[in-house]
Amino acid sequence: MSKEANLKPFRTLAVASLTTGVLMDREGFGGVHEAAEHIMGGPIWTHEFADEKLCNEMRGKVSEFAPWMPMDIPDGQWEAIGKRLIEEHGETVLCPKGDGGFRTKGPITTLVEMIGCRDDDLP
Repeated sequence: MSKEANLKPFRTLAVASLTTGVLMDREGFGGVHEAAEHIMGGPIWTHEFADEKLCNEMRGKVSEFAPWMPMDIPDGQWEAIGKRLIEEHGETVLCPKGDGGFRTKGPITTLVEMIGCRDDDLP
């Protein structure tokens, strides 16, 4: 399969939401989630968006194909920065599909680790 076959357009502000941690896409979280799963190459459960390691990996992947994407947003500036991103780079950005290598643990294991319970705490 060609490299181009793995490219998919996503809304610029959905991808910016991944790098900044600020929901910038007015279409909501669904597009952000879809972009994340494509870029990382596999399913991501909602709670895993709170995993700092995963978020840093996503930022790194995005910076490889969109080095102009912001990594943070000063307080109250998301709308102005979003408008500038669209003016300078367009409504969408082509994103390569990841290889899924980020997934080293199952989503239930990551949930258990994040909430801090032990296996013997589970029913």
